[in-house]
Amino acid sequence: MESETRELTPPLLPLGRGTRALLVDFSDAIEKAQGPGRNLAHVRGYASKAAEQACRIAGVPTLSRDLHAREVTARDMSDAITLAQFYLAEAARLAEAATVSPEIERAEKLRRWLLDSWPDPEVMARDVVRLGPNPLRESPQARAAGGYSKSTDG
Repeated sequence: MESETRELTPPLLPLGRGTRALLVDFSDAIEKAQGPGRNLAHVRGYASKAAEQACRIAGVPTLSRDLHAREVTARDMSDAITLAQFYLAEAARLAEAATVSPEIERAEKLRRWLLDSWPDPEVMARDVVRLGPNPLRESPQARAAGGYSKSTDG
């Protein structure tokens, strides 16, 4: 801590020999995986910080072993990268689970419209096409959202 300003002035903890190469390889792989259509494209905000997070994580075991350590070892960085990859995979998995398909989204619009606006106990696809929410004003979308088939809708 700076004695006059009371600001924290933590010491630098540089990367050891071979450690930087591990980090660069990890960073490059994550960068590629964020490309369009790739497996981390949908979590770019989190993925773009993964290498930085790995550096922070690597500092913890380094300093817990030796509070006066002079550098992060390749072993600590490798372990930190493994942990960062785990958290990144979990972020991707959770983001995928939270994604709602367009079909479910249209079905939910239909459900809300029926609850909020439709007075009758029965509804037909043609009613939805004529009076329903805009995304369902075409027969194929209305039928799909409501589970109708051509033979059951008059």
